[in-house]
Amino acid sequence: MTVPLKKIVEALEEMAPPQLAAPWDNTGLQVGSPDAPVASILVSLDVTEEVVSEAARKKANLIVAHHPLFFHPLQRIETDTATGRLLGHLLTAGISVYAAHTNLDVAAGGVNDLLGETLGVASWSPLQEGPPQEPRGFGGIGELPQRMRFRQFLDALKAALKTDAVRLIGAPPRGVRRIAFCCGSGAALIPQVIRCRPDLFITGDIKYHEALCLRMETIPTLDIGHFPSEQGIRKSLTQRIRRALRSRLGKTLPVYASRSERDPFTTV
Repeated sequence: MTVPLKKIVEALEEMAPPQLAAPWDNTGLQVGSPDAPVASILVSLDVTEEVVSEAARKKANLIVAHHPLFFHPLQRIETDTATGRLLGHLLTAGISVYAAHTNLDVAAGGVNDLLGETLGVASWSPLQEGPPQEPRGFGGIGELPQRMRFRQFLDALKAALKTDAVRLIGAPPRGVRRIAFCCGSGAALIPQVIRCRPDLFITGDIKYHEALCLRMETIPTLDIGHFPSEQGIRKSLTQRIRRALRSRLGKTLPVYASRSERDPFTTV
């Protein structure tokens, strides 16, 4: 059984409307034809050699990725470069690629919602307002059900995110209840975090000078890494795609969450 790719795109864009994406982003269908027949789907964070090989093994001819394969227009395709090799493999294997990035970050049930739930924040407001039609916006600020000791919270966080190492900026807080967070790279929201004065800010990809700023502002921050902050969306999105296809089409396809992806950073 197959489903035209455009029917799957309709379901995906109902979950994460493309108009919610940041202006600089590159979302949507990146490789393939809207009329291509899709037999099965692989959901991943990134499009890598490992993911493409996994899709081929599972006979998945559509990869739904969170991060776009490319952000900028290609001037040439050279198959001795990483991107060129990937495109060659995708085209040869007949595998299409669809990306839902910042639109999936801010959409209801998306990446940022999932991170807030994983952290145990019961309800939150956005750190930065999103488009008028999406009340969640980017990032979040909210409270845990009760105050926790920092070490207790840290141990629970590592277990929930399946990570062994996080980086602390500044002195550890005496206790944690009011939390600011942003999936992926949240440094652009530092001004909003400073205004909110949380007990703890949690995000990934904090650079040196941004860390200095947070330390001087006495805002304890955990850099949990980009991959750990977003990896949970693979399983969640897989389940949502299955439900959406069943609801819209009365049938579903095999939909797999990638098992080959690994955080590019390792602790040594």
